[in-house]
Amino acid sequence: MHFLQFWLLYPLLRVLSIMPMRCLYLLSDLLFYLLYYFPGYRRKIVRTNLRNSLIYKEDEEILSIEKKFYRNFSDILFECIKMLSFSKKDIISRCYFATGSYEVFKKLFDKGKHVIIAMGHTGNWEFAGLSMSAMEHYIVQVIYRPLANTYYDKLMFTVRSRFGAVPLDATKVQRVIMEKKDKPTVTAFITDQSPPPESAQWLSFLYQDTPVYKGIEKISRKLNYPVVFANVRRVKRGYYEIYIELICENPGKMADGEITKIHTCYLEEAIREQPDNWLWTHRRWKHRRITN
Repeated sequence: MHFLQFWLLYPLLRVLSIMPMRCLYLLSDLLFYLLYYFPGYRRKIVRTNLRNSLIYKEDEEILSIEKKFYRNFSDILFECIKMLSFSKKDIISRCYFATGSYEVFKKLFDKGKHVIIAMGHTGNWEFAGLSMSAMEHYIVQVIYRPLANTYYDKLMFTVRSRFGAVPLDATKVQRVIMEKKDKPTVTAFITDQSPPPESAQWLSFLYQDTPVYKGIEKISRKLNYPVVFANVRRVKRGYYEIYIELICENPGKMADGEITKIHTCYLEEAIREQPDNWLWTHRRWKHRRITN
C-alpha cells in the first residue's frame, strides 16, 4: 500500500513543485484555515506548549503567536514540496548563511576538521539542510529516524538527498561518522526531540523539566569533532538565514554535560527571539524524570 502511495502521489507532488511560489502560498493560505479552524490540527497540544513555555506572555499574545505558527507551518509544508524542483541557485538564494556564520565553518574546514551541528526545528530546517548540501564545500550528513509510513520516509529521503546530502539512520550514526571521508563532513543533529527519560540529560528548558538527547555530547567528545549551533531564522515569507555559533572546538576538553547545556540554551534563546518560528506541534514534555 505504501509503495502504491509513493508512485501515485509522487507525480502529483512533482507537478505542485514546479508551480510558482506565489501559487503555492495561496494553497498554503487555504491549508492554514483548514489546519487552524477545521477542526484545528493539534491545537490543544500547541496551545498547552505555548502557555507552559511562554509564561511571561499574556493570553492575547499567546493566541497571536499560535496563529502565526500555523501560518508558518503551512508554508513549510509547501516549501518542502517546492524542494523537489529547486535548483541549487534557488535554494541558496532563499536560505543562506547570515553574515559571519559561514566563516565559522571555514576556519574549522581550513584545519581539516569534521563538524557536528546541533539545531532545532526552527524556521525551515529542511531548507537549511538542502541549502548547505548545495554549496558543495563539504559532505552534509543529516541524522533522521525512519518514519513508520514508508511512503513519507522515501519521499523525505528523496528530498533531503537531492544535492548530495547523506541522510543517516540515527541507529547507525556513530559507525558511519567514524568512517574516513575524502572531504570534511558536517553532520546535523536535530536536538529538540523527546528522548527516553532513562537515557536523557534533564535540563530546565522553557521553564519546564525537559529530557534532552545526549548523542551530540557522546559522539563529539569521543571523536573530538567541533560542535556548532545552527539557528534558522525566518527573514520573510519563503526566505531564511542560517546563524552559526561555535559551541566548542575541542569537545574532549569540555566537562560532562556542558555541551548539551550550551546547545539547549542556544535553542531556548532562538525560540524566545522568534516564538512562532519553532515547531510547537510535538509532545516534547510527555515524559517525567525518573526518580528513585
